[in-house]
Amino acid sequence: MRKTVQERMDDLKVSMIKYYRHKSLVTQNIFTACLLFSDNKAMMARGVAICSVLDSFSKATGRGIALSRALKAAESEGSSEPINNYPYRWRTLFVGRSMRIKTKEDKDYFNDKVLPVLTEIQDIEKGDVKTQTEEDSNGNMKVKILYRIPRDYPLEETSKIFDYKSEFMPQPTDIEKKLFLL
Repeated sequence: MRKTVQERMDDLKVSMIKYYRHKSLVTQNIFTACLLFSDNKAMMARGVAICSVLDSFSKATGRGIALSRALKAAESEGSSEPINNYPYRWRTLFVGRSMRIKTKEDKDYFNDKVLPVLTEIQDIEKGDVKTQTEEDSNGNMKVKILYRIPRDYPLEETSKIFDYKSEFMPQPTDIEKKLFLL
């Protein structure tokens, strides 16, 4: 008979579960990580769920995938599922995104915060970032900024931090040390 998640955690003597997310200004969520801690507060496993730029973000789905990968690592006492960041994996290399600009502060935010990130992740050429003005039903003008991001961007960012999606006895990252006082 198949065990429940709670029974699996009891068998492993998991005393604490912690989650955290890594976000980006251009795609929102990049990954959700789940950490399993033993009774002596040692990190015993980590699971990572990477959010594709084509996914609709779901906190519950990310946590479920990350937890299942952390349990897999703890039960097998091994790391698996290397993060395969191979450039040009897909035929569609870029995904379009947009941001609505309603105020001067929105425009400044885009120019000061988002545009530098876009420039860093791809070679922005003239025409890669477009502005579209539209009128709503009340006659108010709204500006929409259209841009493209590489489809592999979440994988690239995640591979800078982790080697595996399912990892047994991982070394805490700097972020984890800071968040969980490890």
